[in-house]
Amino acid sequence: MRIQITGRGIEVPDDVVSYAEEKFGKLDKYFNGIQSAQVIFSSQKTNRSCEVTIHASGKIIRAEN
Repeated sequence: MRIQITGRGIEVPDDVVSYAEEKFGKLDKYFNGIQSAQVIFSSQKTNRSCEVTIHASGKIIRAEN
């Protein structure tokens, strides 16, 4: 699985990148056919968010916090 981690308005620390890679690496146990995952961390003034998009066997799974 290919994992792309980016930051908008912030620089993502190395420990957060390794934590996200570790957790997304476990998804292969639960879902078959995951091709890629994209994680975007963003920060605007006091508002911080994380968007996740997973491409799996013809389907797109998206979550935002």
